[in-house]
Amino acid sequence: MTFPVPDFTRGPGFGVIDTHAHLDQQYFGDQQATVLQRAFDAGVGGILLMAAAGQRDIFAQTLQLAATDPRLLAAGGVHPHSASDYQALEAELRAHLKDFVALGEIGLDYHYDFSPRAVQVDVFSRQLDLALEAGLPVILHLREAWDEGLAILDQHQASWRGIVHCYTQGPQLAQEFLRRGFLISLPGVLTFPRSVEAQETARTVPLDRLLVETDSPYLAPVPFRGKQNEPALVVHTLHYLSRLLDRRPDEITRILFRNFNSLLFPAAIL
Repeated sequence: MTFPVPDFTRGPGFGVIDTHAHLDQQYFGDQQATVLQRAFDAGVGGILLMAAAGQRDIFAQTLQLAATDPRLLAAGGVHPHSASDYQALEAELRAHLKDFVALGEIGLDYHYDFSPRAVQVDVFSRQLDLALEAGLPVILHLREAWDEGLAILDQHQASWRGIVHCYTQGPQLAQEFLRRGFLISLPGVLTFPRSVEAQETARTVPLDRLLVETDSPYLAPVPFRGKQNEPALVVHTLHYLSRLLDRRPDEITRILFRNFNSLLFPAAIL
């Protein structure tokens, strides 16, 4: 399974993949179809939807939305904020694993500590086991827990298929994830004037290991900072990245498009 080859004659940025978007009804209500159409009109070639909010029916809701358009894919997992609810969610997650293209977002969040840290560690470990069992790539959410997250990954295996979601740190830490097989996904934060570390990471990480995302409805890029984010705005992050690297937007888009497909569908011929 792959997305159709993008038609770059429609303009710079056509075919860019938003690799991380929350389009739950709690954020967008009955505007989901309108938001998706804006994204496709803007030149977005595909969106990876996240089913990771913790509600009992979020997996089914997200898969139902993904089924409405072949350019939509879904990933599912229990977010570290909801780790305390894992026992109640695990059976449903397992039941839908065959329909997800990745397991995530999963990990540790020591900034908010909405779930106790020991519980987060246990649930992260259990979901890594689940991903290995199902043969799925993982999508990592790590916040103020980088060393702990790396240690847990290494306890399971040395090399991974996956994405470090919403990466805003510097290039030295990025190298740790690259060595373990991960791709680095850059959010709209990349466009913020003070995001020096993220910008240096973008310049340093090999282009064939990068992705871009919105993390909608959060973290809208400049010039929409502070407003609700949505997949259409990933094109702004893509264009900022192209200027940062002094490369054509269509060239960057082709490479990132290939990165995404190679990660999720490694057997496909691109």
